[in-house]
Amino acid sequence: MQRHNIFLQLAKRFLSFYPFTIMGTVLLICTVLLFGDAFINLNPYSFVLAVSAIILLLTAALLSRIQAVNSKELPCEWDSTEALYAGVEDQQHVIYCEGLKILPFFCLHFRLKGRFYVAAKESFLFYREFSTAHAEKLELSLYFPLCGSFQASAYLLIKDIFGLSQARFTNTMRRTLIVRPPLMQWGEESPLLTMNGLEDTIRKKDTSEERYYQREYMAGDKLRDINWKASERLAHLITKVPHITQEKTRILTIFFRNFRNPKRESIESIVHLNVIKGWLLSFIKAVKVAYPDYNFEIITNQDKIIIETGEDIERLSVSLSTLAYHNFNNHSPIPHPGEVFIFSTPFDTQLHRLVADLSQSRIQICRTTAGPAPKTADKQVRDTTFLLLRPLLNSSLPGFWILHREKQLKTVALLQTDSLSVHEKQITTKLL
Repeated sequence: MQRHNIFLQLAKRFLSFYPFTIMGTVLLICTVLLFGDAFINLNPYSFVLAVSAIILLLTAALLSRIQAVNSKELPCEWDSTEALYAGVEDQQHVIYCEGLKILPFFCLHFRLKGRFYVAAKESFLFYREFSTAHAEKLELSLYFPLCGSFQASAYLLIKDIFGLSQARFTNTMRRTLIVRPPLMQWGEESPLLTMNGLEDTIRKKDTSEERYYQREYMAGDKLRDINWKASERLAHLITKVPHITQEKTRILTIFFRNFRNPKRESIESIVHLNVIKGWLLSFIKAVKVAYPDYNFEIITNQDKIIIETGEDIERLSVSLSTLAYHNFNNHSPIPHPGEVFIFSTPFDTQLHRLVADLSQSRIQICRTTAGPAPKTADKQVRDTTFLLLRPLLNSSLPGFWILHREKQLKTVALLQTDSLSVHEKQITTKLL
């Protein structure tokens, strides 16, 4: 075992210093064959071509290595602070290499690889390589179809523009990049449009007249807020400060139903959970922007999360990214006499029980479906086709989980009542 580990370490070290790319290796093999033909058949043309090729390869490799050695002590920084969201193309991360100078006919390359986990055990094998002629700044254009966790490793190297030689000059940079759920644009299907009384609690001014109090002018006050009549009467500047009335903060209760029988993951299970994560996150952001006084109580299978500020929403987006399915629990919810929101998938076969337990509440259900459903006054359905692999063919290789499909996936029927509104997204999953 120890010899095996030593061999692996030597192999990795050799590959890290190996001076040729795949194309350069192919040219090197052809050069050796040309030398053999030149000596066996006394062919001068093969000898000239072989010598020319070996000079080109050695020159490119030597210049790449010299630049890498000279650049080894320069500071290189990978700015990965920009948040990544699923389904968004051309998301930018930046590599800064201060003071790096590259010779003509050479480029800076950034090789990024690792496993992108979209579930507990299911992942993509991710590989991308970026290049630029402007050595001090390299922009990475990233795309991820689903939310999850990307265990990334990367390093910088210098290559010639012909793609023959390479020279690595940085240590491996390792990062865990969290890809957050996809954000959605709210349209007619938004539950915001059917919430009773929500608009009455927004911050507002008094209907009779604008109330305000007065104080002495302070540096930084706006000139338009000066009460000139009072200032003239009192012989010094007086500023009007508006008094804004606001209602008592209200908490919206949300049930996030990531329940599923213990089975092997499929394309449908991963995509449906990805969609309701984004749906929930987008809903909370939309409500918080429109109604800043509203807070949220999110109830999952094992936890209760309180959302009050924008920082809380950002933390929620990170925790949702890696949230997986769980088995059903038998805990009965505490009755909520007000408005209740439920986010669910067709894998939630016990949804009707929760609806029955919340019979005293006005219930808004947001769920994904896998089959056509009739459109009624109380049920709004939106069709979405999810193309999983089209943008990733050149950079990612999924596991065998992508071949596992759900044979039958039916949405649980719910008893329609006046206090129940259902908003559905019909999801069709295709590979290409």
